[in-house]
Amino acid sequence: SENGGQVGHHFDGGKGKARDALANDVNDSARQIQRFIRLNNLVPEIMALVDEGKIGMTPAVELSYIPQDQQALVMEAIDSEQATPSLSQAQRLRKMSTAGELNEDTALEVMMEQKKPPQSEKSPLKGGITISEDRLKTIFPKTWDRVRMEKLIYSLLETWARHREERNKGPER
Repeated sequence: SENGGQVGHHFDGGKGKARDALANDVNDSARQIQRFIRLNNLVPEIMALVDEGKIGMTPAVELSYIPQDQQALVMEAIDSEQATPSLSQAQRLRKMSTAGELNEDTALEVMMEQKKPPQSEKSPLKGGITISEDRLKTIFPKTWDRVRMEKLIYSLLETWARHREERNKGPER
């Protein structure tokens, strides 16, 4: 048929792969599409963590190679430690699974190694607090520079802390 010829030419005479054509169409790499497809092998609980941004794509792909019954053990360890696996932890979990060494204890052991809080739950104080200068410019007068804004912010915080301390002391009982 006429369309068959057009499709054949579009796929380099039948030599190209459909995922490569799709990657070109959506301006994404075939490798990235393969990663997204791999995620279908995750148990729903781990997939939810990926959707929430708590587990990155690359560690999630590593976990997707682990059989689902063992993924459940990994999920228990994630819950127990309230931490998500880094890429190196996910790779170790996958290797342990392949070697037949992944169980409740080994999954927990790996997750306890380097506690990495879920990405979206990291305490802002650990890495410092960042306040967007663009956002501050919507609050402060346009003529104020960064130093002046910073001085006022610290002054306000110090006043707030003093008032809070006085309020918490209250009358003695």
